[in-house]
Amino acid sequence: MYRSKTFSIRKDIEEIKKDIKNAGAIYGARVRKVFFEDGNAFVVKPEILIELTEYCYAIHPNLKKVSAYAHAKDIIKKSDEDLKKIADSGFTMVYVGIESGDDDVLMACKKGATQDEFTLAAQKCHKAGISWSDIFLLGIAGNDRQKSRKHAIESAKLINRMAPPTPI
Repeated sequence: MYRSKTFSIRKDIEEIKKDIKNAGAIYGARVRKVFFEDGNAFVVKPEILIELTEYCYAIHPNLKKVSAYAHAKDIIKKSDEDLKKIADSGFTMVYVGIESGDDDVLMACKKGATQDEFTLAAQKCHKAGISWSDIFLLGIAGNDRQKSRKHAIESAKLINRMAPPTPI
């Protein structure tokens, strides 16, 4: 998806805040959700994510949700304490493109994470109070029935492993 883009991180936090403030001037009190776009907001230091999230709430008085795409390995790199601070700042949800629960498919599509890493990342988010939304690609295993069946079964197993704890 992002192969045509060169990876970079916007380093000027004040410039980002200016963009957030400008959005507030344009949309006013109608802003209820903010999404930090473009690939993986969790690649930045926790302090930056916290600062920007808190700023969004300061500028947008009716804001209810701040979310972003994230990669499992970048979630795992963050300590439980940092993830809790991110959640406490008002950051509410990560969207994670898992694509498949089949490690062979994940390797073939160069996803860069395994079932176990996705499970750990989801558990860390649940523990911190960050909601988790996973994205799967139903046809990613191709036309081979056996591979597609394995992809479907392994994806279902992974979804169940990543589910938040349910009180009895």
